[in-house]
Amino acid sequence: RTRRTSRDEGNYDPKGTRPSVVTERITGLRPGSLIFENPGRVVTQDYRVDESKVYGEGGYGLVCAATHLHTHAARAIKQVTKKKVKNMAALQKEIDIMKMTDHPNIVGLVELH
Repeated sequence: RTRRTSRDEGNYDPKGTRPSVVTERITGLRPGSLIFENPGRVVTQDYRVDESKVYGEGGYGLVCAATHLHTHAARAIKQVTKKKVKNMAALQKEIDIMKMTDHPNIVGLVELH
């Protein structure tokens, strides 16, 4: 008699690097399918942004604290200055990667404005 393991079912990932694949198998949802996209909507319509609390700064812009106006959920907002973006394809690739990322130790993407 043999014991079936997750390795036999194709879910085995020895490094634990593909949780989004397991999530898709369990829930039937693709990674990124629950990301809210708000084209044409300004972030300040949904969030109170506190630019005095800056968490980091990069080539595209800065990351600062924000609070959702209706749910009062604390968020970190990455503000991208379009004028600073020299390669839109690279920015889009970063967004696509963030949409697919589903890991407890990596900041998740919640919403796009």
